[in-house]
Amino acid sequence: MRDLKEVMPSIFVTSTDVLAGKTSFCLGLALKLLEKGYKVGYFKPLGHVEPGAGEPYVDEDVMAFKDILKLREDVRTISPLSMDSKFLDSYSSGKSEGLRKVVMDAYREVRKGKEFVVIEGLHGFKTGVSVGLDASTLSELLETKILVVSMVRDDFALDEILEVKNSVLHREAELAGVVLNSVPRLMVDRAQKVLLPELQSQGVKVFGIIPEDKTLAAPTVGDVVERLGGRLLVETSMDRLVENVLVGAMSYESALHYFRKARNKAVITGGDRVDIVLAALETDTSVVVLTGDMRPSSKILDAASSRDVAVCVVPTDTYTAVTKLEAITGRIKPGDTRRAGLAKSAVESHVDWGALTRVAGLKDRPG
Repeated sequence: MRDLKEVMPSIFVTSTDVLAGKTSFCLGLALKLLEKGYKVGYFKPLGHVEPGAGEPYVDEDVMAFKDILKLREDVRTISPLSMDSKFLDSYSSGKSEGLRKVVMDAYREVRKGKEFVVIEGLHGFKTGVSVGLDASTLSELLETKILVVSMVRDDFALDEILEVKNSVLHREAELAGVVLNSVPRLMVDRAQKVLLPELQSQGVKVFGIIPEDKTLAAPTVGDVVERLGGRLLVETSMDRLVENVLVGAMSYESALHYFRKARNKAVITGGDRVDIVLAALETDTSVVVLTGDMRPSSKILDAASSRDVAVCVVPTDTYTAVTKLEAITGRIKPGDTRRAGLAKSAVESHVDWGALTRVAGLKDRPG
């Protein structure tokens, strides 16, 4: 269904895996182009919804982009299809043609009046393949090139990137290149001296290496409380960052030594461990999470309030609370100017965004 009257300069941003940093990259790129005076659109063909969320429900990233980029389109146009973990109840391979038409109709609206469109894929590169809506198919449909955002933790990132490259080569899609994202500081030198040359030797263009920024990925106190379904007993700044999650299950002296090593942390402990709470309050703590639905004394809560440390109580056990927080990352929400600024700074400082957008068909501004 390649029936667009003209090709719009755009890029389809996908990733080797979930939580690779696609959304922050897309936002940073869009904001940089807006700063340069371009009219920029954002499109997410497949949005993510939670099972049982009800209607109307829209992907949280879409809501954030509409607000931060001041987009005129309705959220249902920016993200026309929504998928949850049971998407086959609504979508199937037999409906692919109709689903692609929905995507195309929405994209035509998003394109109007724009000079460049940033298109974000859902989850990883293969997402949607069962219903004909994977990254390769969508990039072909929208007549755009694919950019892979890859989170780098070790050399195995190379295998994941090359797997995507080989998959693209077997289709009519075209790979623009890759951005190595969220690279640990100790891994940056290796990424530059080992991964970069290897990727280039295998025909993969690397547009940038973005070092890890924990302040961008870190959730806030509000995110932690929301994720755990906690009940706030002491409310402080919900925007305070949570960069570390520690469990308190030792003596007061050991906890104090342990807690002093981590800043901006969440301390999870049983509601009856007064000694652990006191140790947390003596160190750089953002929030104390008390498990077992046990409320501490007013003296403890007053001490937390005086130190500007949030306290919330949850009905679950400590293990469950820790498990829920392991996968949490700071999501960019409407009005989140702090994370938006960090995302833009990461792109302009560490990515050859000019070369990337030229490859994607955008012409440089005169002068």
